[in-house]
Amino acid sequence: AMVDGTRSILEEQQGGTLDRLVSTPTSHLEILLGKIGGVFLTGALQFVVFVAASSLIFGLSWGSSPAGLVLMVFAVVLAFTSLGAFIAAFARDATQANIIGSVVTLAFAALGGNFVPAQNFPPFLEQLSKISINRWALDGFSDLTLFGLGLNEVLPEIGVLLSLSVVLIGLALWQFQRRLAR
Repeated sequence: AMVDGTRSILEEQQGGTLDRLVSTPTSHLEILLGKIGGVFLTGALQFVVFVAASSLIFGLSWGSSPAGLVLMVFAVVLAFTSLGAFIAAFARDATQANIIGSVVTLAFAALGGNFVPAQNFPPFLEQLSKISINRWALDGFSDLTLFGLGLNEVLPEIGVLLSLSVVLIGLALWQFQRRLAR
């Protein structure tokens, strides 16, 4: 949802409503950050509902570090929102963004260890899996839930996810600014 949500910018551009927004006194950056911020908030709410429901319905323990869990959720949602913005910024239209988003999401899931633990991969593939947001997210949540570790132990994963977010959102905003200036 976070990867797909940012393509609404492209749909608005195709439908002409983005041109109307751009003609207001609101800056391009404010418009883009507002759109991306809405996707982030929706993703964060979905994740909070997921955590609460899995705890209440299935009795899943999310660990003993509320601060670690909150920061991990924040970092993961921001990373995926940033990835979606990056894909949408460089895609020609919403259809292309949807296709690329689906391919990247599945590739990251497979590479990141969603189907088979990345620690079981051959050494070269295990190292390659570290380019995936999923890998860092799974490692961080596993540290919190399976191993009972705390905030200090998940700071490396949080740091990587936030670093990826900064790079991806920076490139996305730069490209969107260029697109809107045309």
